[in-house]
Amino acid sequence: MAVPTILHKPEPRWPALLALFSVGLLHFALPDHLNFGPPWLLLVVVSVLIVPTVVTYRTGRHKLNHMFGFATLGVVTAFLAVALVRLIWFMAQNIHDDALKHEMAGTLLTSALALWGTNVLVLPAGIGVWMPAVRTRGTNAARTPTRGARSCSRK
Repeated sequence: MAVPTILHKPEPRWPALLALFSVGLLHFALPDHLNFGPPWLLLVVVSVLIVPTVVTYRTGRHKLNHMFGFATLGVVTAFLAVALVRLIWFMAQNIHDDALKHEMAGTLLTSALALWGTNVLVLPAGIGVWMPAVRTRGTNAARTPTRGARSCSRK
C-alpha cells in the first residue's frame, strides 16, 4: 500500500506582514523619550527585514525564511522591551512630581496602549512564523509506517 502524500495549501502571509507594519506604525504614537532612535527606525528595519523574508518564502528556502522571520520578530521584541523599560523607568523617576503626573497622564496612557497593541500584534506574527514548522512536524510524525516497519506493540 502506498503512503498518501499530504499536500498543504500555502498559508497566507499577509496577516503577519500587516501586523508587523502596524507595529512599526504604532511606534509613531510613542513619545521620543521612549523610542530607541527616531520613531521611523522600527518601520524601516521591519521593512528591510520583510523583503528577504517574502523572497525566501516565494523561492522555497524555508529555513532561511524562518531565520529572517525570527530576526524580524527579535527586532520588534527588542524595540518593545526597550520602550517598555523606558516607560517604567520614566514613571518611576517622576512618581513624586504631582504637576508632571497630571500633565503626562494622557501621554503615558497612550504610550502604554501603543506598547500593549504592539505586544498583541507580535503574537499573530509569531504564529505565522511558527505554525508551518509545527504542522510539518505533525504530518511527518502522523504518517503510517512503510512496508517492513516493525510495530512496537506486542501481541
